[in-house]
Amino acid sequence: MKNRKLLEEELGKYLRLRRKALDLKQATVAEKARLSDTYLSQIENGISSPSFITLLKLVEPLKIDLVDLYKQFKPLIDQIKEKAE
Repeated sequence: MKNRKLLEEELGKYLRLRRKALDLKQATVAEKARLSDTYLSQIENGISSPSFITLLKLVEPLKIDLVDLYKQFKPLIDQIKEKAE
């Protein structure tokens, strides 16, 4: 559970840094992704875990390649899998 929370927090940080690197406001990304500002804030702060559908909604406005995202988080995902077994 601890590693899962870490994954949520790290994903949130990644999304926030990506948004800021593109010089986008949270409201702009939320609107383009058809999410509420509050929900996007919760994701960025590691409070909420986005579903796969939500990630797909964020791909375009944040110019994210899902393959690169997976590669970046694969080591942490593998740790979670190992602990679950």
